[in-house]
Amino acid sequence: MHAAYYSWFDRDRTPEPVPWDLDDPAAAPVANGRFFAEVLRGVEEQLVAADPAAARGLRGVRVVVTPNHWELPWTGPGVVPLLVLDNWSRVPRWADQVDLVLATNRDRSWRDAVGMLPRPLGALELLDEARVRAERRWWALRAGTRPSGRNVVALPLGYAHQREVPLVPWEERDVDVYFAGSASHGMDKGGALRRAARRHVGNIKTVHRTKMGESVDHLRTALPELRVRIDLVDGDRAADHADTYSRDMARARFCLDPRGTSRETWRYYEAVRSGTVPVVTSLPSGGLYAGAPAVRLRHWSQLSSAMRHYAAHPDQARALHEECLRWYADAGGPEATARRLVPHFQRVLAGLPAGR
Repeated sequence: MHAAYYSWFDRDRTPEPVPWDLDDPAAAPVANGRFFAEVLRGVEEQLVAADPAAARGLRGVRVVVTPNHWELPWTGPGVVPLLVLDNWSRVPRWADQVDLVLATNRDRSWRDAVGMLPRPLGALELLDEARVRAERRWWALRAGTRPSGRNVVALPLGYAHQREVPLVPWEERDVDVYFAGSASHGMDKGGALRRAARRHVGNIKTVHRTKMGESVDHLRTALPELRVRIDLVDGDRAADHADTYSRDMARARFCLDPRGTSRETWRYYEAVRSGTVPVVTSLPSGGLYAGAPAVRLRHWSQLSSAMRHYAAHPDQARALHEECLRWYADAGGPEATARRLVPHFQRVLAGLPAGR
């Protein structure tokens, strides 16, 4: 009693959907595919446990991982697209042609964009939000249709560049503040308009990480007793460092989690999965992230004062560590996500034609 799983990008690169074996990590179609595989296996297991007879309908379900908002290889009953790589939070053109859409990056809001005002970085966040909304509107006009989006269900980004490593007890962790990742975003990526905007205004990922780097320099001076580890790597080669990254994350107490091209990050999930407390400035505050544990800064210049506070109150730091593990187990991890998706899949199964 299993659904069929596929990946599909577009008709030029993958004319036919490519089968995806959930049990083969090497076959994951996207960087966070192992997380999605855990979620989808969990959905199947919980459906079978709830109603074995109804779960037989999984044989008529096709889940397809795709970044394509314009078209799908199939539509109709039993087709469940898993939409990835969308920083604009668009409602895909084909949304009303399927029963259920799973999608990441759904939690953008103006409220989060203004959180860092009146700092200059807050103005850049507002500009980024305005740009995204304008591009989303332009895309909808081009699509020529306005699907309701009522069947779009938010899916966590989950972990990507992380392997299974033992959980290090809080008292034995030997890194206080940790970051591993790239410090900039390629200026040559995207269309001509975006490249010009980066040259004149700055790329939001690069600006955030530059400000973070300046704050780390101040932190090292202000609190020299803290054990700070910063590893800068090429973002396009992050998977090459996955083993080292996973071990180091498990040894850290706090993880700096600057935004990238999106406010949501894999690093957030990789941190809480390890019981490492994320330090963030622009993580969404609603949707999937309502009540999500983190040290939330309005600006990176607050980093030293925040770390000084937790150094003086180790009981609060440890409580945050425990809250991270609890949140991942109860809300943000694969088991909890699967539990939240089960009712949606049950509706898909109920709508299948007889005999499917």
